Amino acid sequence: ARIQLKAISMSLFSQQKYDEGSVLMKAANYDKDAAIYLLENNKFEYAIKFIRNIENKEEHKELLLIYGIKLYKLGRLDDSIPLFAAAEQYHPVLYILFTLGLIPDAYFLYKKLQELNLLAPL
Repeated sequence: ARIQLKAISMSLFSQQKYDEGSVLMKAANYDKDAAIYLLENNKFEYAIKFIRNIENKEEHKELLLIYGIKLYKLGRLDDSIPLFAAAEQYHPVLYILFTLGLIPDAYFLYKKLQELNLLAPL
């Protein structure tokens, strides 16, 4: 029954019926699959609702990272910063701050991240 709900949901999504498809995906407990599909199709307002419901911390961070990358590629740098930070990917945050000319912010964040040992080696 779950697979059938997913198939119907995807059909609804392809027909631009995101509200209806979202209800079925939620009922079938396909939050991650729905979020990925919706992110791939730039339906961010729907995707974030599913991302918020992901209980697995690693999957949650993975989806936030995908969302952040998507926004970055669309040129929405300011909007991508909190997503990268929430995904605990601080190098992109520093890079974006630097790119936006926010050098002092990038520097102080870098120092704080070093102090907290939160920067992964490159």
